[in-house]
Amino acid sequence: MKKLLALVLCFVLLFSFTACKGGRKNSNDEIDLEYYAKVGQIPEMKYKLGFDCEKANTELQNEFDEYLSGGGHDNADHEHDHYAEDIYFERKEENGYIILDQGNKGYYCKTSEKDKKIDALYTYDNAFGIETGSLPFDVKNKMASIQFKETEITEGSLFYADYMTEGTVLTAEFKDVTVQFAFQESGLVCTAIFKTSAFN
Repeated sequence: MKKLLALVLCFVLLFSFTACKGGRKNSNDEIDLEYYAKVGQIPEMKYKLGFDCEKANTELQNEFDEYLSGGGHDNADHEHDHYAEDIYFERKEENGYIILDQGNKGYYCKTSEKDKKIDALYTYDNAFGIETGSLPFDVKNKMASIQFKETEITEGSLFYADYMTEGTVLTAEFKDVTVQFAFQESGLVCTAIFKTSAFN
């Protein structure tokens, strides 16, 4: 009887360890950054590289206009910073690029192109399932198969975050696309994916 009980307990422990191992594997699944570079996408963002710039501009402007027309935004006494809101939009033109700025994320398009397409995406929110505030180690751990180049941020080295004059950037280069994770002391601040040729 004791032998039977011991055998049953062994099987229970064996299955428990197997289940725990499976759970850890799922929580540490590697992010396939090469796939996202190939499709030109940050999954948390609406548009990809190569999407029509004017179409994105129209859609984002319509969303913002619709937002402003409701909830008291058309009231003359309504004043506050829309960067704090869920929806914000402004179209800018700087240094040969159209920037579709949503406050915490945005898109770059070359003004010189006849058929303007999105050349870069950037976000100050979570990207590729990695939370803002994460450390470089966290990013490298989630993408262990990727060869990152780690460099210091200098003034003007990040076109999408030119206010950042210090910190660290992890860069991964693929065939035609570059992905960057920019860090300051607080951890991950900004993530960008862009057509390498458009920003050289």
